[in-house]
Amino acid sequence: MDDPSSTADPTFIPIDPALGNSAFDSSFAVDGQSANYTLEQTSTISPAMGGRRSGNRQPTNNPDNQFFCDWVYDDNQPCGLDFPKQHELTKHYRNHTKPVRCLVADCSHGSAEKKDMHRHMWTNHPSEAEMLGIPGTRIHCPASECPYNTKRPDNMKRHRETMDH
Repeated sequence: MDDPSSTADPTFIPIDPALGNSAFDSSFAVDGQSANYTLEQTSTISPAMGGRRSGNRQPTNNPDNQFFCDWVYDDNQPCGLDFPKQHELTKHYRNHTKPVRCLVADCSHGSAEKKDMHRHMWTNHPSEAEMLGIPGTRIHCPASECPYNTKRPDNMKRHRETMDH
C-alpha cells in the first residue's frame, strides 16, 4: 500500500505517532482504510513551557498543609505557587507540562486540558477536528433575528451583554 502522506488527498491527517499513549481513542476510515487516532495524547516529550521539576519528586508540604509547586523554569526561577490540597497541585502541574498534544503532526501546540485542545483543533484545524469527530457545537444567539453564533459560551455571554439581548 502507498504511503497516504505522499498523496495529495486533502482528507489525510498526518498524526505524529511519537506523542504517546491515549486516554480516548477515535476510529474512522479514510478512502476505505481504517485509521485509529487519539483525541488526548499523553506527552512523553519535554514540557511545553520549558523548565523542570526540582529534584524532590514528592510534593513539598509545610505544617500549614500547603502543597508547593516545585517547578523550576529554564531561567532557574521557581513557580512558587502553593495549594491547599494535593489534587489541586497535581492539576496545576498540567499547566507546566501541557500533556494534551495537538494531533496534527506539524503543530506543536500543547494544552493542560482536553477541552482546551478541542478548542485549539476547532480554531486552527477545523477540517481535521470535524473528521476526527472532536466535540464542538455552535451556540446560537437566542434573540430573534440575531445571526450571531459561536462555539464558546464565554463569547456568547459577552455578545449578549454587549448587544443587550
